[in-house]
Amino acid sequence: MENNDQEIVDCMREDRRIAENYILNYTVLKKEYESGKAEWMEKSRPPADTNTGGSKSNLPGHPVEDAAIKSAEYDADHSEYLWLKAVGIAFRTFDAKRRIYIACRQRAEHDANQWRGRKSWVVYTQMSYDEEIKKHFINLNGWMSERTVRRWWRQIIDRVVEIHLRIKKFNSDTV
Repeated sequence: MENNDQEIVDCMREDRRIAENYILNYTVLKKEYESGKAEWMEKSRPPADTNTGGSKSNLPGHPVEDAAIKSAEYDADHSEYLWLKAVGIAFRTFDAKRRIYIACRQRAEHDANQWRGRKSWVVYTQMSYDEEIKKHFINLNGWMSERTVRRWWRQIIDRVVEIHLRIKKFNSDTV
């Protein structure tokens, strides 16, 4: 393989690793991002004139428009935004069974670390998914083979990476 080919492969591997992290920790990362954004927005608000109680200009202000522009600037400066947006879009495109699977996989990431052995998240996800499917659907067996568990996980990661790349391309085309 040429050096450029290896860089492409390494970049693809890194995208998959990043996507996996964002999927597994989506709620925490989104909450951190939103709180950081809110804090930045608060800090970047112009100070009011203390003598008159308002702005220094006699022109009407545009606080909503200014906040939207600041928000877009913050999003443009932070690469996490595109990953969080890609994961959010991907989650909305999945059916109920895949969303249940993702929730089970997220729990497995945090709870299965105490287990020993080869990729304990697979077994944990299998058991958890089976229980959840039986709760949500009547007369449906939720047991999945190890191969299916791994295949679904790869498909989910691939979907998030694809959406991320399309968002990135769309943003670069419109600028």
